Amino acid sequence: MVRQAALQNLVISWAKKAPRYIWGGALCGVLAGPAVAGPLGNACLRSDIAGVTTTLCLCIDDVAEKTLDRRDQRRAARFFADPDTAHDVRQSDNDSDAAFWQRYAAFSKAAADSCKKG
Repeated sequence: MVRQAALQNLVISWAKKAPRYIWGGALCGVLAGPAVAGPLGNACLRSDIAGVTTTLCLCIDDVAEKTLDRRDQRRAARFFADPDTAHDVRQSDNDSDAAFWQRYAAFSKAAADSCKKG
């Protein structure tokens, strides 16, 4: 249940403006373990969010590889370092931002569904 909550904070909360105390140290530390090839997996591994594991990051990376192109993955990975960016994109009136947000929301749902821990 704790891991499921961590996943929800990690993936689903991106859709909202996350509190700075959750994201303040994002990308500061590197967890021990194998490198993940994708931008989202690497951003996940580098985060210091409680409950994040290599397994969870690998799962998120796998879902990202299946649902987002590389450019969208890099853009979404920036949300770890600057969560305000996610809020700005979500609230934007720009058509390309809106299209990205639809793809990102689909990724978030797929990651939440696929990466649940029991």
